[in-house]
Amino acid sequence: MFCTDDLITEGIEKDSAPIARGQGIYVVSSLDGSYALMLMSVVFINGKYKGSTIEIQGSYKQILVGVVEMPVVGGTGKFRLARGYATFEVVFYDYVTGYSLTRSNMTVLYY
Repeated sequence: MFCTDDLITEGIEKDSAPIARGQGIYVVSSLDGSYALMLMSVVFINGKYKGSTIEIQGSYKQILVGVVEMPVVGGTGKFRLARGYATFEVVFYDYVTGYSLTRSNMTVLYY
């Protein structure tokens, strides 16, 4: 099990503007260690959604393979009653340091 508090930016460039933090936990949930249960809050820190969150929860394939799809199960503030999905794709991974760069797209319906 491990916790995360990662910066989320508009793009993948180093000077890209910060928009949120990805705060949550991963718990290895398969016997072979290839899947984890991911619980993550996307906490917006800038822009028109500042103070709102999008909640993501589901099974996350830990092996670096293609695009992983996760359900959006709720939210707060401007994203109250949110539903949808988020995709995650690792575009860079450094095996020595464990640093990774992940691209995400989210499709969210909210009221």
